[in-house]
Amino acid sequence: MMRLHFYDTQLSDFPWYYLNAGQVFGDTFLYYRQWWFVGISVYMLLVVLCKALLDKKSIRFSVTCIPMAVFAVFSFLSAVASEYRSFCFSGSFEQFENVWVLMGYALMVYYVFLIVESEQEVQYILYVLTASTIGLGLIGTGQTFGFNFLETGIAQAFIIPSDMDVTLSSKVGEHTAYMTLYNPNYVGVYVAMLFPLYVTLLLFARKTVDKVLYATTILLLLISLYGSGSKAAFLVLAVEMFILLVFMRRPILKYWYLVIPATTAFVAVFLLINQAQDYVYTDRIAQALKMHKTEYALQAIETKDDGVYINYNGDWFSVHMKNGPQGYSFEAKDEQGNAIPVVMGGENFKFVIEDPRFEKMELAFAKFDTYFGFNISIDGHDWVFTNEYDESGSYYYLTAKGKFDKLHMAEQVIFNDYERVLSGRGYIWSVSIPLLKKHFILGSGADTFVMAFPQQDYLRLWRNGFSEQIMSKPHSLYLQVGVQDGVIALLGMLIFFVMYLGYSVRLYIASHFESFYERAGVAVMLAVLGFAVMGISNDSSITVSPIFWVLAGLGVYLNGKSAQLIKSRKSASESVTE
Repeated sequence: MMRLHFYDTQLSDFPWYYLNAGQVFGDTFLYYRQWWFVGISVYMLLVVLCKALLDKKSIRFSVTCIPMAVFAVFSFLSAVASEYRSFCFSGSFEQFENVWVLMGYALMVYYVFLIVESEQEVQYILYVLTASTIGLGLIGTGQTFGFNFLETGIAQAFIIPSDMDVTLSSKVGEHTAYMTLYNPNYVGVYVAMLFPLYVTLLLFARKTVDKVLYATTILLLLISLYGSGSKAAFLVLAVEMFILLVFMRRPILKYWYLVIPATTAFVAVFLLINQAQDYVYTDRIAQALKMHKTEYALQAIETKDDGVYINYNGDWFSVHMKNGPQGYSFEAKDEQGNAIPVVMGGENFKFVIEDPRFEKMELAFAKFDTYFGFNISIDGHDWVFTNEYDESGSYYYLTAKGKFDKLHMAEQVIFNDYERVLSGRGYIWSVSIPLLKKHFILGSGADTFVMAFPQQDYLRLWRNGFSEQIMSKPHSLYLQVGVQDGVIALLGMLIFFVMYLGYSVRLYIASHFESFYERAGVAVMLAVLGFAVMGISNDSSITVSPIFWVLAGLGVYLNGKSAQLIKSRKSASESVTE
């Protein structure tokens, strides 16, 4: 499904998009996956309809699936009502997870619940998943050790169309694992989802071939996780292992002579690797979790019709460029409207503001294209403005992407002073959360986060290292769904998670795992939990999410079968007692 595809982003007209990017953008990981999944979704829909029409007795129902139906309906309504409808139905820049895909996720849950009918079919799904995981694990392991199969001639012959004379290379750097999942972060999601699944399956495996398969899969996943550098995944794995110990306490105690050495070896290997890498992993995790308060002297910049307004250390002032009979000149005023002298006093015809509150700033005239403007140097960084961009005389900012745009300070909540938490996610979340108010019932539409995000918040984007990027995702599944599909759709998905996981806990917390369904059920439950927790700091992607929704549907089916078996055993036990 990896195939090079060039497409028109249709973003060139937006002022926050790149000036010289052109109309064509290349994608290797997402575009074809999207349409393959849409095709699979059509097939699933036809099967469900045929069963409903021709074999009504085979139709099953689970109340757990209802919230996902709500998610699907409101995702579709949000797409239909979206200002950017074409993106919603075709997919967009760096995402390609259109509304058909989202509805396919919901359908996948019900389809798997409906279509799986036996232990053999569950085993078949797990074996196919294992083969796929080993394949991806081998690619990720190779990337970790410096061999990237995707850059070999064999792989590129499949990836690059024969009529294109290009060569693809990774942008993430050597010894970094991204498998075929587009981004190392998604390797973290993938591993956090599947690692507990295979650890659980390994604990219950009876056949030697199964033990070898599952152990190999676990090893490849761990090496790939190490290569990805995903800090969040390491933390989630630790939580998952604790939960696994709680649920698997009986099997673990039974095989303590294997579990304790394996656990000790795993911890020892991690500590040795961490020490060999100068404690890079523990340092990164500690740094990411550290709630370090960030304070900035430059607190706000606004481009308004009558000037550029700047807040420095809590004090506001404005700068205006005037073109009079004597030529261009500057005029500055404080918050009360009092004039602040601006005189030539710097080097290279630069001007300084004669006010001790703003003495570290320098101004200079500048010309770009046909526009005359000015530069304000604040703490060593240059901010360029003009009031000649259009006939209104309003002030515009020259962005890092080479376009003029208005500069606004977006509404910010919760992480106002902790923007750098979790590798900058604190900032992204702080300005994304307020968007939920606007998109409570209907969201902005599938794949339109890039349009909904306040891209004109250039000051905060710059100070968090995002000034040259396009913020196309919120790095949170829940914010992604809430903004794009609406809060009601988000509630539908969250209720599904709560219903499924809550029921799973009640089923398996006291289970002796006497049946295959219970053993597979708790394994899938841990996988779903891993994805749900990773969703806090990672968004959904067509590269990983389809696997998750298959497992979620399988989990609903397994819970139903496990509940039947537990109930029948309880009834039998009560009968014997009587």
